[in-house]
Amino acid sequence: MSSAEDALLLLSIVRRHLRTLARGLDSEFPEEDWGSTAQRAVEKILKAWIVLDDRQPLRVHDLADLAA
Repeated sequence: MSSAEDALLLLSIVRRHLRTLARGLDSEFPEEDWGSTAQRAVEKILKAWIVLDDRQPLRVHDLADLAA
């Protein structure tokens, strides 16, 4: 799979997280789930960026590590 295809796959996951976040604005959605979903979306965006730069993303969830 090419870097672009990998990045597109990651971004499709981001779109799913964003749909979940939009639904999470409903008061019945558990607030603690909103933050972890937002973190996962940002994580996937950073990993897509890394992949597009032809690098292998770290297998971590820490946003600071990925951003570095």
